[in-house]
Amino acid sequence: MRSRSFVLALALAAAACTTPPPNAPSRCPEPTNERVKTSGAKPVPASPAASPTREGPGLDVTIRPVPAAAAIDVTLAFRGAGAFPGRTFSIRTPDPKAFRMKEARDARGTIDARPAPHPDHVAIELARAPEGELRLVYTVESRVTPGKLPFLLSDPDRLEVTGDALLLPDAARDLRLAVKLEIDLSPYGTLESGASVSGAATSFGIGASREVNTTADELRGAVMVTGRMGTAVFDTLEGHDEAAWFGYTAFDPRPVSADTAAFRTAAGELFGERSPIPQTFLIVPEPGPVGRFVAARRTRSVLLHVAVGEPWSGPLRIATSVEMLRAWVGERLWIGPEDPARQAEGAWFAEGVVRHLARDMLFRFGLVTPLEVADEVNGLESVIATSPRSKEGNAALAKSFREPGVVPLLVARGALYALHVDAAIRAKSGGQKSLQEVLRALYAKAKERRGPLPVSAWTSALTAEISPAEVEVFAEAIERGGKLDLPDNALGPCFRRETRRYERYDLGFDEAATRAKIPPVLVGVRPDGPAAKAGLREGDELVEGLTSAGRSDVPVTIVVQRGDDRINAKYRPAGPSASGRGWSRRKDVPDEKCTK
Repeated sequence: MRSRSFVLALALAAAACTTPPPNAPSRCPEPTNERVKTSGAKPVPASPAASPTREGPGLDVTIRPVPAAAAIDVTLAFRGAGAFPGRTFSIRTPDPKAFRMKEARDARGTIDARPAPHPDHVAIELARAPEGELRLVYTVESRVTPGKLPFLLSDPDRLEVTGDALLLPDAARDLRLAVKLEIDLSPYGTLESGASVSGAATSFGIGASREVNTTADELRGAVMVTGRMGTAVFDTLEGHDEAAWFGYTAFDPRPVSADTAAFRTAAGELFGERSPIPQTFLIVPEPGPVGRFVAARRTRSVLLHVAVGEPWSGPLRIATSVEMLRAWVGERLWIGPEDPARQAEGAWFAEGVVRHLARDMLFRFGLVTPLEVADEVNGLESVIATSPRSKEGNAALAKSFREPGVVPLLVARGALYALHVDAAIRAKSGGQKSLQEVLRALYAKAKERRGPLPVSAWTSALTAEISPAEVEVFAEAIERGGKLDLPDNALGPCFRRETRRYERYDLGFDEAATRAKIPPVLVGVRPDGPAAKAGLREGDELVEGLTSAGRSDVPVTIVVQRGDDRINAKYRPAGPSASGRGWSRRKDVPDEKCTK
């Protein structure tokens, strides 16, 4: 699913998502409960859309976990190898040392294939063109970066591996392949009945064995997970949805999976196009503080990493729904420059407007409460109020979107601007229209154009729906990063606009630069910052960091090694405070009258 917004989506997923309190900025897009013990699931027949005929160039992928070595053995068999252009293959590993080539062989015998390591991938070039079936055999070791989705995690209990761990041809990104995907579950043992202890699910559905028609790019965007598994399947006229969860969660994943499938159906109806491609929802519980989670759009699926004790709350619903909407906005509807190098200039739309849409739809369905809506919007407002870069224009921010704090600012700016647009359309139409009608019309244009739409398509639509003055509103709020006015009733009749004080989330050191060091050592410790005041110093070796990213009101625990001393620092990551716009729940309006 390497969509135009894929890089931006990964940038968001790389940061832990958090529940935004009224006094702290939210860093990520954010979408009871009986503890459920899951068990291995029975095989589920593949849907017709997931079972291709085995014609043309094909690829057999076999993954065997090696838990004792924290690694996997992979065998790739390219059938009809002559159909693959070029002789260069690559694996997108964050650490070249994690990859070890074992064999390259075709019908004529062994082929010389020497790895060439690069900072973010390893390339191999075959010494000659392959004949007949080409087999590539290699080993990849686990690599997990705290706060990010794992590139590969292999341990005695579960396996999680992304498609980036597959050694795929560079020159055949869009070539359609008949892929047979096999995950060997035997290393995890069997029950007395002979059934595997673990189950498996991938972006393509439930089961350790799947056959799909796909591309190399879609394979790279996929994810595969094994472990003690529970499942749910929804096969209706509205579409085919599958869900799998691995281990324990504080919420019951069965109704959650049903709600998610229903939301996808509603999104298809909104855009006038139901997706015929089956979708998979994967829930992976993991140790960690409550309030820190990651939701990410993968090929034909949404992957959710969540703390074991995390309740199924508004922020989690919004995060999941945002990723569900990417099947339409981002993958199909994109507003912004065509140049991939400038794609971050479209983050206000692909990330911000989508966040507003997800929250608004969930609110109308009664799946988030008014208090959760107020907290979520206050989280966005706090980003604007406390960001030291809040007055920078869209193009300037886009050039440095990988720097800390930039993507959350782009998201907040776009989401609050979308709230303004929605309120203006409703006011002009007397409540008969909303932003959804504009998005539906733009989606139809993008589908006809088969490419991104220019910003002028957006401003023209708003000129028609609201007034010509909206062109200047867009230029001021988005392009120049200026002031954005929101009416008192922007969120609906049960919310009141007010002034609030927000504190910036601030660890007191550069977390990204710290974790990039091997071994990680504290970088950028400011003498007057909260980390220094807690006794931490530049160059301390980071042993453990327990944080709820974005939550300035939740104490963090940072454990460091300084010589022979181990230091445990607990402090509140609160930086400078600032006044900003906020929203509170009116007590005189009942919940049932809260929607606009």
